[in-house]
Amino acid sequence: MAAKWRKKSKEVVGGSAPADKPARISNKLEHVLVAESKQQPRQRAKTLARRIVRHKRFKPAVIALVVIVALGSFAAYMGRDKKAPVVAPEGPKCTYRMLEKARLSLDASKVAKLEPAVGEIEQIPGYDQDPNCLFVVLTYYINISDAAKARELLNKLEKVYTPSEGYETVIVEQAKTPKELRPMVKFLEEEAARYKNIGPDGAPR
Repeated sequence: MAAKWRKKSKEVVGGSAPADKPARISNKLEHVLVAESKQQPRQRAKTLARRIVRHKRFKPAVIALVVIVALGSFAAYMGRDKKAPVVAPEGPKCTYRMLEKARLSLDASKVAKLEPAVGEIEQIPGYDQDPNCLFVVLTYYINISDAAKARELLNKLEKVYTPSEGYETVIVEQAKTPKELRPMVKFLEEEAARYKNIGPDGAPR
């Protein structure tokens, strides 16, 4: 009877023996993996990132990465180009009224009437970037035989004038292209050079 009791006790004790340590760890790991598999992809990514950040081996690397990103952003901010403010495109420098007033006095015989209009145009900032303004002012200096000023304005007109755009319709009938104005300016320069070579008594110097 005693032997039978010992045998039964041995079976009970042996059958209910607690699982060893590796088995417990394996069961716990399996439980964690099953729980994580039920999470959404975004949640799993957050969980993984949280574990990496909290891990003592990764903390220095994460801190260094954050510092590098912060310093890079600060350097980019400080070194950014200061862009000029966007300026809306401007219309013609010379208004229709100004061009209409000048149109009536472009003839050489009306140079005195053209002078006030030219004085008004020359007060406009950047007038020498507008071919319409330049033509009016250049015509005035040709009519008063100022060769140096005429050459200066012709050079500017040749840079900003485009045949495809031409002049404003209000002066287009009277206006001349840079090509048509070149002979006039050249003639004034030749006359100015010839005059310099003549003495007060009219004899060549």
